[in-house]
Amino acid sequence: MTRSVLYGPAVDPDGTEVLGRYEEWVRRTPDAPAVLDGPHSWTYREIDAAADALIRAWGSRVRPGDLVGVCLDRSAALVVTAVALARAGAVYLPLGPRPGERRLAAVGEDVGVSCLIGAPEVLPAAHRAAEHLALPLPGSGVNAAAGAVAAFLPPAPGAHPAPEGALYAVLTSGSTGRPKAVAVAEAALAPLLAWYRRETGVGPGERQSLLIGVAFDPHVLELWAGLTSGAALVPAPDAVRWDPAALVDWWRAAEVTVAVTATPMTEPLLDAPWPQDLALRQLVVGGDRMRRRPGPDVTAVVHNAYGPAEATVITTVHTMRAADADAHQDAPPPIGVPLPGGGRAGDGLGGPGRTARRGRRTAHRGRPVGAGVPGRRADTGPVRHDARRGR
Repeated sequence: MTRSVLYGPAVDPDGTEVLGRYEEWVRRTPDAPAVLDGPHSWTYREIDAAADALIRAWGSRVRPGDLVGVCLDRSAALVVTAVALARAGAVYLPLGPRPGERRLAAVGEDVGVSCLIGAPEVLPAAHRAAEHLALPLPGSGVNAAAGAVAAFLPPAPGAHPAPEGALYAVLTSGSTGRPKAVAVAEAALAPLLAWYRRETGVGPGERQSLLIGVAFDPHVLELWAGLTSGAALVPAPDAVRWDPAALVDWWRAAEVTVAVTATPMTEPLLDAPWPQDLALRQLVVGGDRMRRRPGPDVTAVVHNAYGPAEATVITTVHTMRAADADAHQDAPPPIGVPLPGGGRAGDGLGGPGRTARRGRRTAHRGRPVGAGVPGRRADTGPVRHDARRGR
């Protein structure tokens, strides 16, 4: 796995695992809720047993290193699938319930996707006609799809495999607009999750949102943040992703305590009187430039997060509280400081030219500056993976 230069604090040595931390919670609190979806709930024991049943169902058809496209929405079925793929050593490629045939076809020409998992009716035409294996996945929940299958097609000639050690992959448009897959290792995601757990305090008894669209990389942060902390994941109905008022109503009804959401959904809420009856304590916001700061009535801590998918979801964060001295400033908040171990770059798949750049603040003539000193972001050079040459 090609990695970037690290400019954040050192990585916590206890934060180097993802699957292992989840399995620790299965052992410690097997009867605690892992997924709460309206009237439906699944314990850590039940999610884990379902993951093992899924692995038994596909047998040798899904092997370590296989890239598996998952066309499921936010649900217990999605959580079970992510855990099963991690345990099997396969690579989780979240595509969402409507992946788009052109997008998937373009990716399939470059990347060796071994199978797609989803309801047959949402799969692309070629996979609808392919060999199907019925999967024993939970069928309940607000976004659940009944009758999910694994659809197997041989990879396209010349398609590239996932890099060794990859935990998940996400699609990005890249500079050309053509979809590209970026693979991320467990060792790159684990420090981010350790920071998230420490900063938000998410843990047993908490409710972590499962809100972000499945095809976007912050979804992976939400999912594993809940599972590695002993918290309960709460899948959001799709409608609340597009309506700030509906989002607040859902936060309230679902008693969400820690959430990740998109900047365009958050800023209108910061402009309005903040609801005082929410259980929400921590709100991680990203996806666009943030232009507003939380006012004095905002009861949640707001984290302005920045980072490209190639650098594992988040690289810098600026944390804001209502009691901060600058809470009333009109100036947009900064992008903040690097995370511990922050910004390990992912490997690009599908040929040369997948480049991730790391940033640091510089002053006169490009010299690095210390924390708290005004500066500008400067690229520190390319981190390149040439899948064609195996580098």
